[in-house]
Amino acid sequence: MDMMFAYIDSIETILKLIQKLIGRHFKTIRIGPLELELRGQSTRTFEETFQKLNSAQKHLTDAVESLDTLRAQYIEENDRLTRLLEQVNTKKAEYDKTSNDLSLTKDLLQKDQDTLKRVLGVNERRAKIAGFISGVLASLLATVIWVYGPKVWPWLWSLWSTRVQPLNN
Repeated sequence: MDMMFAYIDSIETILKLIQKLIGRHFKTIRIGPLELELRGQSTRTFEETFQKLNSAQKHLTDAVESLDTLRAQYIEENDRLTRLLEQVNTKKAEYDKTSNDLSLTKDLLQKDQDTLKRVLGVNERRAKIAGFISGVLASLLATVIWVYGPKVWPWLWSLWSTRVQPLNN
């Protein structure tokens, strides 16, 4: 690779030397369809150059000011982000503590319930069977009221209306 760079540099040096020597006498060289310009004419005036330099300087000043503004915004947002992360970490610690407290409370409540059941002699299996039977009986009673209630209601109404006497003033 180094030899290749050395070769290219030597060719460029030779071409620059040829341009200096021949460029004094000839403006362009044409070889077939190729044309090589040895001397370039400067078409710009000094005023145009200075105007462009002033414009570039103004744009560079604007860019530096924009960078300063962006840097200040970055610092402000970075500080805000740091505060938010601290708040998140605080809330996470509070959440963890509260979760532990809730877990301990649930454990204590379960132990208290177990102790109360043991002291009262409540059997889980018996309680489930009694709950099932009472649920079946409640359903049967509701069905009887639903089916026979409309049939018995007129009889109950007539019985009640004969016993209740209106108040006479």
